[in-house]
Amino acid sequence: MGPASLPPDIAASLSKLFLDAINDPATASLLASRGLVAVPQDGPTFKAAILKDRERWAKVVKQGNIRAE
Repeated sequence: MGPASLPPDIAASLSKLFLDAINDPATASLLASRGLVAVPQDGPTFKAAILKDRERWAKVVKQGNIRAE
């Protein structure tokens, strides 16, 4: 995630750094030792997942008449 104005070349560089880190066996081992599993995703895939989650949970909130206090 980053600001909307983040230049595409910088976003791509950051995405590569994060994917490289997540795909590193040492990182996977460290995360697993804490009960976590990384799901490597590039920027567009992550954005699509976030938008899908927002849509799904918006329906749940509306159907349940859930309100923030």
